[in-house]
Amino acid sequence: MFDTIASESPTLDHPAASPAVPEGLRSVAPGEELARLLAQVEWDRLTPRELVVVLQAQQRQVAHYQAGQYWTVNQVVSAYEDLDCDDPVGLADAAAGASAEVGAALRLTRRSSDLVTELAVGLLRRLPVVWRALLEGDIDLPRARVLVNGTCHVDAGAAQAVVEMIMPDAGLLTTGQLGAKLRKLCMAVDPDAAKRRYEASVYERRLVLEANDTGTANLLGLDLPPHVAAAVKRQINLQARRLRRNGDDRTMDQLRADIYLDLLSRHTQADPRSSGGRAQVDGGVHLVVDAETLAGSDDHPGEIQGFGPVIADIARQVAEHQRHTPW
Repeated sequence: MFDTIASESPTLDHPAASPAVPEGLRSVAPGEELARLLAQVEWDRLTPRELVVVLQAQQRQVAHYQAGQYWTVNQVVSAYEDLDCDDPVGLADAAAGASAEVGAALRLTRRSSDLVTELAVGLLRRLPVVWRALLEGDIDLPRARVLVNGTCHVDAGAAQAVVEMIMPDAGLLTTGQLGAKLRKLCMAVDPDAAKRRYEASVYERRLVLEANDTGTANLLGLDLPPHVAAAVKRQINLQARRLRRNGDDRTMDQLRADIYLDLLSRHTQADPRSSGGRAQVDGGVHLVVDAETLAGSDDHPGEIQGFGPVIADIARQVAEHQRHTPW
């Protein structure tokens, strides 16, 4: 957008003046040289176009410093592992000790210091390629966190394989896109393990009621079969749109929330004992899955529109149910 503005308005781009941004700022790698160039920026003379260049350079440099900080945290963990004591200090105990040190040094809560320490160990020991990308400014900290946390449930070999596949595009994807792609790749790299994780998680499905400071409440269904949840959401959306077309003046969010509560207060269609997620929900879902997986000769993840990737078993269940259900 600023490129267009600058080209149409000479007063915004100061063509007659020397640039307020040092030459090379756009492309120089993060580190000492980029820090020096950023220190030379003439902040009060920046044009809209130059603001974007500086912003991108700042992001690369911040990522570089953050990588250094997580390297330091991991070194604190290593120092605890190397303590001269009668019994060897394992990684878990070393991380706990390091977390206490980090929390005291940075004035963090225990939970926050635990998260910082866990991420440092994940970056430096489990997925060093992600740490290297952060150090070089190719990705930022939110993307690094998604890559580490999004692969923590698979074994180290599978995590490394998944990350190697996704790293070329990691800096170009939003965190949401990156997370969705990670989920699908983690399912694809080890379908049997993905099925076990799904079954264990859906076994723990539950309903949670939370109180808000405003006096309102959140009613959450957690670890639900995804195709059932997606179909329910689709039906709620359809009903909400129908009411809007008929003149209802509530917002779409209000309509969806009210329909949700109305459905729950009247009846439910899903069998609560269906741990495999075979509940019948009117309206169906939009499923994308390859023919080999449908035939059972492969176990590639499917994808439910509006939800994301699902394991092969669920894709086959959805396809079979929709094949025999007249909507």
